Amino acid sequence: MVAPESSDANLEEWCEVLAADWKSVPRSHEWFEGTPARVAQIARQLGISKPAPHVFVIAGTNGKGSTCMAIAEIATVLGLSVGVLTSPHLHQFNERIMINGEPASDADIVVAFEHIRASASVIGLTTASPSQFDYFTLAAAWLFHRERVDVAVMEVGLGGRLDPVNGFEPSVSIITRVALDHAQWLGSDREAIGREKAGIQRPGVPCIVGEPLPPMSVVDYARTLGTPLAIRGQDFDDHCIGLGQDGYPLMLAMSSLEPGGLPRDSLVTAARAWWSRGLSLSQETLDKVSSTVGMAGRCQLIRSHERDIFLDIAHNPDAVTFLGEEVRRWTLEMESTRVLGLFAAQLDKDVDRMLIAAKPWVDKIFICTAGETCHSTAFMAGLPVCQGGWVEGRYDKVSTASGALMALSQPNDLIVVFGSVSLVAQILNELVPD
Repeated sequence: MVAPESSDANLEEWCEVLAADWKSVPRSHEWFEGTPARVAQIARQLGISKPAPHVFVIAGTNGKGSTCMAIAEIATVLGLSVGVLTSPHLHQFNERIMINGEPASDADIVVAFEHIRASASVIGLTTASPSQFDYFTLAAAWLFHRERVDVAVMEVGLGGRLDPVNGFEPSVSIITRVALDHAQWLGSDREAIGREKAGIQRPGVPCIVGEPLPPMSVVDYARTLGTPLAIRGQDFDDHCIGLGQDGYPLMLAMSSLEPGGLPRDSLVTAARAWWSRGLSLSQETLDKVSSTVGMAGRCQLIRSHERDIFLDIAHNPDAVTFLGEEVRRWTLEMESTRVLGLFAAQLDKDVDRMLIAAKPWVDKIFICTAGETCHSTAFMAGLPVCQGGWVEGRYDKVSTASGALMALSQPNDLIVVFGSVSLVAQILNELVPD
């Protein structure tokens, strides 16, 4: 069963059935290889092959969500309507599909799912096709098309080459930082992973790379295809994203360095992508976007219980290292005396290397579990990196860990919550109630 039988099924029922289908239905290598073509076929049947006049497709290991947010902010400042597909969500599924800053409603997503099911049936796709990820991606595109948004921003969920988002043709493609993650699917080194990310490139369509030294597989594939490539730190940077209509370089204001804002590399990459599309971009627009508050759970700074708390879903070693660089800068600006970390990690993550990446910038760490799919505190405490008194506490519940942190910390400490989406979501629910 790939969709609810009832026509009045709600969104929760749909998501439960799609998730169960994904776990239970065997899918072959050939099925995965056919994902983009399958999604493109359904999109044609639905009439949504081009969900918006301007389509930005974003792949990469880290920095995708904030880059999506930055593109959406540029569109909003310029008075354009925008739809954004991202993942994962922190609190509810609807957060994955945003239209003009608001999550799609349950009813609208269900309507989209029903249209997808009908179209898949018409073209003879049943049993293992389409998958829950196909449904999620197509639903976003269907809603963007229905609402006639000017700009569609679509984040790749995993990899790039075989992701459902790759079933749509980009106006501009973006590859953010490439690092080791999901090795069982994408490969065990940056070159292999980069090749999967590079799969979103198209001949003649600009591709913006958000790191100064990308894997050569990304560069080589662009040359093979004839893809115009622009690499941050080589073809553009903070001081010259491109030339404005007045002939002067477009650059980011220093306000983009303030704690809690969108990361600077994401802003620069997003701005270059927008500029490469030939869309209107002025220094005034960049200045406004530079002062934008960041995304929930992504480099998010909050104040609670007289404590500064920084939250980030950094869930691989590269992301933890990047987070550490940001934290070091902010502790100087905020005059924090200690950095206390609250950490949990999913079972499929390289928890040892994540903690090794955290140790240079976390003074004391509190480890906890954030659900059944997370590593146990016993396992983490037994790792060599956790020896020598670095671990301040072990907790089997997030709420207990949160309470201990508040009791054992001082007002001038910086508390950093990271490592797991579930952990960040639960802490936000506790400290920032609706």
